[in-house]
Amino acid sequence: AQSITGALKDVLGVQSVSVAAATDDLEAYERFLRGRSRFYQRVDIDQAISDLRFAVERDPGFAEAWAFLGAASFVVGSGGYPTDLDRGALTADALEASERALALDPEITTGLAVKGQLLTRAGSAAQIAEGIRLLERAAEKVSADTSPRLWLGLTWLQLGFVDRAMPLFASAREQDPMMAINNGYLGLAHAIQGQWEEGSRFVQRAVELSPLGFWTVNVAAGLFQADRVDEARELLIAARPALRRLADEPQYGGEYFEELLASLDDPERRPAFLAANRYDPARDNGAAAMHAATVFGDANHIFEFDDVTGAGAVMIACAWLPSMGWLREDPRFYQSMRRTGAAGYWAAEGYPPGCRLVDDPAGRRLDCSGYAR
Repeated sequence: AQSITGALKDVLGVQSVSVAAATDDLEAYERFLRGRSRFYQRVDIDQAISDLRFAVERDPGFAEAWAFLGAASFVVGSGGYPTDLDRGALTADALEASERALALDPEITTGLAVKGQLLTRAGSAAQIAEGIRLLERAAEKVSADTSPRLWLGLTWLQLGFVDRAMPLFASAREQDPMMAINNGYLGLAHAIQGQWEEGSRFVQRAVELSPLGFWTVNVAAGLFQADRVDEARELLIAARPALRRLADEPQYGGEYFEELLASLDDPERRPAFLAANRYDPARDNGAAAMHAATVFGDANHIFEFDDVTGAGAVMIACAWLPSMGWLREDPRFYQSMRRTGAAGYWAAEGYPPGCRLVDDPAGRRLDCSGYAR
């Protein structure tokens, strides 16, 4: 870049040109690129963290590597992805890495977004509001990283504002259509708006790009609960080659998806499937157990472990699907959202469109009779 701009300096009419390099250490830069690629595709994220740690150890002044180390540590620490690392320690590492990045470059987009995401998960309405402000600030910047828009969209989706999430997901996918997660969350947003065919198309594209299946199972759960069993089956069958790549993960086990498919068609198999996939801390199977419980409407089990890392995000995403009124209007869902700070945010900033707070004998709950209609 320095050579090109130097050769063009007479044409451009400038006397000198300076090109800033992220790092002068080529080995650090190579490992950074590997780690960033793994983070973007959400595969081998433990290795991504190792790559990015190597980069910042080689060059402690490498702001972008610190920012992506924070991003990778955050997504693993918040659950849903298999790991051999300590999730609690990773959340603390994510905050430290984002602060190191911002100390080196106060406007670094990914660092702002990581700090914003951590605040939205911190448990109070004020922290959620501050996190959203940071995410909006990051999302407004011109950047090759689509994470800020994706995460801002995800925050709005989890709060029930899918109308605000949709354009952010669409923008992220338009910029980088080869990222599985950009397709997956756009598909989930379409499904939440009742656009099942579009939703299925995008989540199917996501599993073509990456062996991650949770968007597919979320949409399949919504289809099943909407009595669209054939479409749920077809979606899972289409995703089967990708989903099979998860067979060796302790969360799911080798027969998870085959048994899920069989249970769609045979109600007598469902109790055994649910029993085999109850939440077990030793298996770290929060996401898999929550998927099993939401597909087949096992509300009592859902609220036994809805505060588990990885499981809560699955439950909240499923709750906004149009066929999941039984879940989002359960008083226990409102209590869960109180723990996350979302209920306090709603009280201060307004409820999702079509929803309101009501007091029932069983406890406070959402009435979302006008939601997604």
